[in-house]
Amino acid sequence: MSSDMPSSPEIANLASISAFGALSETTIKFLMNQGKTAQLRAGDYLFHQGDSANEFYVVLSGSVHLVQHHSGETRLIREYLAGEQVGVSAMITLNTRQGDGVAYSDSEVLEVSSAVFHDLYNENHQDFVIFLMNMFRDMARGLKRERESMLEGK
Repeated sequence: MSSDMPSSPEIANLASISAFGALSETTIKFLMNQGKTAQLRAGDYLFHQGDSANEFYVVLSGSVHLVQHHSGETRLIREYLAGEQVGVSAMITLNTRQGDGVAYSDSEVLEVSSAVFHDLYNENHQDFVIFLMNMFRDMARGLKRERESMLEGK
């Protein structure tokens, strides 16, 4: 994982993803500099079921699947696309990971540790609240997709 400071064109591109929507350039740079980026190949594990959850991840490109193993089957719980956050609920609820995070395609993710999350709160209360709203909006959209999928019998 690395934390190279992104250039202005990269910041403009990052500002267009849902996780960073309405955040200041300063805050996006803060998150990119303080967080850690990782390149994943399709099939790489981001985390495993039972791991502690001291961080969450923003999918910068590609896609990550949350899967659970039950009765000898692997079940897709949710697909996370660019701009969405993986693992937020486990970190916030102080639970262990409830499934495996697996790159479905070649992907880049940003790890935001609980310490970086706390530091963002101390650095910029307004952008912290916006970031939280973005996170909750993403979780709500995911729940809506899951509910629709269940109703369709998928």
